[in-house]
Amino acid sequence: MDTNIMIDFAKSLNFTNYDCIDREGLAGGLLLLWKEGFQCSVHEKSNNIINVLSSLHPAKQNVLISFMHGSTYSDIKKIQWDVMSSISDNIMQPWIVIGDLNVHLHTLDSQQKINECGLMDLGYIGRDFTRSSNKIGTGIRTSRIDMALGNQQWCSDFPNARLYHLVQAGYDHYPIMLQTDKTTKNIWIPFKFFAMWLKHAGFKNQLKIAWNTNTRGSPGHILIEKHISTRKRLSCWNKIDFGDIDSNINALHDQLLKLQNEPVSITQHNCLNDTNKQLEMWFDIKTEFYKQKSGDKFVVDMDNNSRYFHTLANRRMFRKNIDCLYDVHGTWYDNRKDIANILISHFSSVSCSVINQIHDEVFDIIPTVITNELSEFFTRISTVDDVFQIVKDMASWCSPGLHGFQAGFYHVNWDIVGNDIVQAVQSFFISGYMPREFNKTYLSLIPKTDKANYPTDVRPIGLCNTIYKIISKILANRIKPYLKKIISPFQSAFVLGRAIQDNIIIAHEMIHTMKHKEGNTGSMDLKLDLSKAFDMLEWPFILGMLKKLGFPEKFCKYIEQCISTT
Repeated sequence: MDTNIMIDFAKSLNFTNYDCIDREGLAGGLLLLWKEGFQCSVHEKSNNIINVLSSLHPAKQNVLISFMHGSTYSDIKKIQWDVMSSISDNIMQPWIVIGDLNVHLHTLDSQQKINECGLMDLGYIGRDFTRSSNKIGTGIRTSRIDMALGNQQWCSDFPNARLYHLVQAGYDHYPIMLQTDKTTKNIWIPFKFFAMWLKHAGFKNQLKIAWNTNTRGSPGHILIEKHISTRKRLSCWNKIDFGDIDSNINALHDQLLKLQNEPVSITQHNCLNDTNKQLEMWFDIKTEFYKQKSGDKFVVDMDNNSRYFHTLANRRMFRKNIDCLYDVHGTWYDNRKDIANILISHFSSVSCSVINQIHDEVFDIIPTVITNELSEFFTRISTVDDVFQIVKDMASWCSPGLHGFQAGFYHVNWDIVGNDIVQAVQSFFISGYMPREFNKTYLSLIPKTDKANYPTDVRPIGLCNTIYKIISKILANRIKPYLKKIISPFQSAFVLGRAIQDNIIIAHEMIHTMKHKEGNTGSMDLKLDLSKAFDMLEWPFILGMLKKLGFPEKFCKYIEQCISTT
């Protein structure tokens, strides 16, 4: 499309603000239109790229937007990406590249170009492709070549940005729409303990006041009440005393600048040192906060790269966010309430019991492998050292359950909370009763793929309370030494000392033998796929198996409490 036609087209739509790049031969041509009142200025245009400086938010710095039509010719494509690389070397502000980029993210060459420019894919909402081999969206050949790529600063300033794949109509490409700030309704966020609070000088005192409340009742009830009291006090303390991290850092920066402008003196020197120490502490706190949110377990010790962790946290949040889903009939939903109903319906159907009763005859072929002499080992009361060792061995800052406290919280503050934890655990092994509050669990839906479109594309992960994890870990550790006796030798995975490769070798040898077998009789190979074989077991079946294997009745009651009080 040449320039005159593009200008006439813009005027026919009553747009007074436009800019364009003329075609080269029969290929190319790019038209940019923007409405009145939208702050936008064309910075540069060449090689089918229009670079625009725009203000998307009054409180944020200007954004560089590169509208690009990627060439299919390798020599021109190289020039275009050289331009992108030159921009990335000099830019210090949010930058986004959007358009028909004609790149395929799954190819190594494209990934290398994007990574060299410091860009990352913003993801999308909608169909999995943006181009079809026909104009009605039903072509056999499909690809995703229209996309948006943002740099690290963009992801930090616009974490809620979403790219939508719209409905295809009369063209082989789907239109795309970038929404820079997707507004969502206020959603209740559960309490979560942050490791950064440990760095504050006033934390220990607040914890002692909250935890040492005068509470009566069973050890389990006392622990529950102390959790509630601590959550309330730390939440208030976080808002009032701890405060906003960035606000505290900005206030210290202003204080530092004011002190630097004062006449040089011993008092000024001491104040500068104190302010610098406080500033360094708050930078450590900010790094710890975003590191915990990002879930980065690779970087153990480094500079205060809070922007890196902030970006990682935002991308992690975007990937795990479920914005839209198909139901079983293929209907598309993007309303939060509809999505919730689809997920509830799906997981209710796959998680319900399908067997009303399991007869004892089912267990007749199961041998008894646990002798009566081991009864005391399986039912003994855990000591203080046993419980503390379990807490130390657990992951410190993984996602918490309903109580909001991770194992790291108990470990670091063991001198304050340890006695109540031990008493609650010992009370369970003495009484055989677990309070339902211990076993209340959040279900987090984790995408199995980069883009979850159906309920089957996500898997539920239970976020259990740490006190429940401690009890279940103690029970698991008691079973662990006897797994080889309990589990069939033909089951080679998930057992210490066995390797799943053994079964692969056996299967290969069997197929090889079948292929070379001579004679009139044939052989048949059956491959059985037991869907959800490990996380969909009937409770009566689990308890029946444990009893038949010889586990003590009291130990079986422990297991029953663990699985039935959720």
